[in-house]
Amino acid sequence: MKNKNSWFVGMGILLVLAFSLPFIWGHAFAQQEQPLAKMALREEELPRGFHVLHAGPIQFEDLSHPLNSENTLPVVHRFLEAYKISFLGENVHGGHYLYRYKDPKQAEEQATRLVTYISQEAQRLQPVRIDNGSALPGQKVKGQAFRFTDPETAGVFYWFIGVKERTLMMLLVVGPPNEETGATFELLKQHVQSR
Repeated sequence: MKNKNSWFVGMGILLVLAFSLPFIWGHAFAQQEQPLAKMALREEELPRGFHVLHAGPIQFEDLSHPLNSENTLPVVHRFLEAYKISFLGENVHGGHYLYRYKDPKQAEEQATRLVTYISQEAQRLQPVRIDNGSALPGQKVKGQAFRFTDPETAGVFYWFIGVKERTLMMLLVVGPPNEETGATFELLKQHVQSR
């Protein structure tokens, strides 16, 4: 009888450990990661004359970000949490969007699907890859950058899509086809990649 009771106690302990281990592992992993707000662009990193329109957490249903529930961009995995900072200059505007996923594999899969979409399905906007994913010394976020020209408005859109651990980062800069728009994108992309 005593052996049977100790077997049940042992099994109970094993079951408790088996069910709590994923929670403990996830909690420990999450504590090591930097909060999304700290990974996002800061106002002082924006070019002179730019200001922040919005900075804060965002939900899947919020239509003010690229991977929302209604957008045409492909969503492979639903994110666990997200954060955005949107900014505005005189002629240029954009946003930095951060999406945290369950694991690095999900973040990579989402980034890969977005790059594929941009490369193949957005041909109307004449995409030009301006960064093939190579990281320069000192860059912690590796990713790919694209420039689009909208034939209807002649405006340009710059996108950077990168991943750091479980976090997908997207940078969007929109403006006229001039040096200011490109320089703004390059400056902000450097800040994003240094995270």
